[in-house]
Amino acid sequence: MVSAFKEVWANGSGGSAAFLLAILLTVLLVAAWGIAQAILTRGFDALDGLGERSTVRIRSQLQRLTSTLRVATSGGVFLFLTLFYVPSVLRLFVETRDLARDWNGILERKSDQVLSETINYLPKLILLLGLFVATRVVLGLLKQIFLSIESKQIVWGGFEPAWARPTFQLTRVIVVLFAVILAFPYLPASDTEAFKAIGVMAGVLLSFGSTGAVANATAGLALTYERAFREGDYVSLFGHEGVVERIGVLTTRIRTLKNECVVLPNQGILSSSIVNYNYFETGVAVTASVTIGYDVDWRKIHQILGDAARRFREMESFVCAERPPRLLQTALNDFHVGYSVEVFVTKLTDRRLAETALHRAVRDAFDEAGVAIPSPALTNVRLVGPEERSVAPSVG
Repeated sequence: MVSAFKEVWANGSGGSAAFLLAILLTVLLVAAWGIAQAILTRGFDALDGLGERSTVRIRSQLQRLTSTLRVATSGGVFLFLTLFYVPSVLRLFVETRDLARDWNGILERKSDQVLSETINYLPKLILLLGLFVATRVVLGLLKQIFLSIESKQIVWGGFEPAWARPTFQLTRVIVVLFAVILAFPYLPASDTEAFKAIGVMAGVLLSFGSTGAVANATAGLALTYERAFREGDYVSLFGHEGVVERIGVLTTRIRTLKNECVVLPNQGILSSSIVNYNYFETGVAVTASVTIGYDVDWRKIHQILGDAARRFREMESFVCAERPPRLLQTALNDFHVGYSVEVFVTKLTDRRLAETALHRAVRDAFDEAGVAIPSPALTNVRLVGPEERSVAPSVG
């Protein structure tokens, strides 16, 4: 039996011995694959165990790395075993022995070619690895600097802490693009026509497809550095009032008074009017207006409105204490006078609630003073006698 196997392996005579030997090689392949998988699993599990003692961020990065290495290593081992298994089975049969010989010749030539090209490419590979490490180090250093500026640990002239995050994002894009430009000539097959054609196509697609994105990104940077509004400000944009939740590169997200999320393009925001109710630290005016007849002394109305403003200031904690309320006479109408009171509030998050509270205070003050808010309206009624009525002319 052993001699028959040797004859089949040496000459590829086929027959039942060849089939049995092919089955044996298949079993050996499966066994080798199972042993390799067990060894790889134990090794990568040990790496995951080392990451358990690290921080959450390092542990998550290590898990992603080990997961990628696990798949790549398993695929490499399977390919390695298959390259030896296929020609070994083909050489057992007369019909496929020449194919196995050609397979081995191709593998030898390709292996020598791959090994030679790998050795020749090693200097470029080392340069690319060095460029990658240098880029990561520079980005890490820049991130720490801008995080320190954002947390006010580093104060840099007139540079606002709110500018730190978008400036870091912009700087990161510039550094990555610069690194890609430097690394491009050293990439494999970078001098081939196919690679150049792919680069030209990607550039054309980027030029046509990124026009709106570039415009929105530019507008987002302008909004950030112009300090038109910040995250947490109460604003009015495109007819939507609400609190700014996030200022992105392309869009701005606000939460409206009805707790709706509205996403607005930065380019549209920059081309329209922006109302920021929290821009000035001295507050924004909340107004309540009434109309009272001429029979009531305006001094008394001012006193009542002043009492309402003081009551409002005592009830609400967000009233600006540095600016006193303003009492105004806004109109001298035919039958009544227009009055208004303005109270300045800070940290405004809902204009309707502030106006409601001020209106309640005004109404309570007028009720306590016994002055009716409804304005008088005079109507001239004329009675027309029969002789003054117009008679329609007869027709015909």
